[in-house]
Amino acid sequence: MFGRTYPLGNGFHVAGENLRFQPDESAASVESNTLKSQETLRDGLAPLIAEIIDERDSILKRNHALGAKVTASGYRDGRFPPSKIIDDKTWELPADGRLDYTQEPLFTTGHGGYGMEKRPLFGHEMESFPFYVRPTYWLLPYGKPGWVQLDLPRERQISLVRVLNTSNAGLNDYATMKFRVQLLDESGTVVDEKHREFGKALDRPFEQAFKYPKHFGRYGATFDGMLEPGIKVPFGDGWQDIEFNSVKAHSVKILIDSFWAIGGGLNEVQIYE
Repeated sequence: MFGRTYPLGNGFHVAGENLRFQPDESAASVESNTLKSQETLRDGLAPLIAEIIDERDSILKRNHALGAKVTASGYRDGRFPPSKIIDDKTWELPADGRLDYTQEPLFTTGHGGYGMEKRPLFGHEMESFPFYVRPTYWLLPYGKPGWVQLDLPRERQISLVRVLNTSNAGLNDYATMKFRVQLLDESGTVVDEKHREFGKALDRPFEQAFKYPKHFGRYGATFDGMLEPGIKVPFGDGWQDIEFNSVKAHSVKILIDSFWAIGGGLNEVQIYE
């Protein structure tokens, strides 16, 4: 125990010979961080903090999507409008989202899309899930492809469009699969287009993932053909970066050609020169 530091009632002390405790000066300086030392630390870090803030703000200023007018072919309901794709928020799950217990329940297919058979959009066969995560994403109407368009205040030389998928707050019944990103000039003419797809392919038969295959060895008809080996699953795929060769454009249009389970949507879109 000799030479070790111990917290005592009157501060940190070092155990010396004959069990005599002497104040540990190094620990004491950590324990009593004076206002003066705090000010010194703040002043010393100020230039670095200012540089970090400037870098953050410059990135946000370069994201021209934040000033765009957003329209879409439709949306599921008032909680999921297309304007959510430029709200500069990407949370969806309770782990990183804001909980709002005034949110209305969310109706979906049986067991959040994992039911034993297809469910209609309305009626008693739909299931209701408590929906507490405040939405920061856009959802299309049930079972329909569609599009969302961002009109910039003026033409820009666009070099990068970033797109983040949705999972419908972890219910995993809404997500975009195949999509196109179009750049439009002021007349609405397509001047460039890129095709992309969310998802990574499963590397083994999905049946192996079930703990009790005898009783829970399959999903319902909602997911027919989606969970075979080699089929891409769109969740957890991160941002898709779509690069362009500095194309002059007034609008960015994203067309959702296919979706997971019962619908498509997007969480966030960013546009850079």
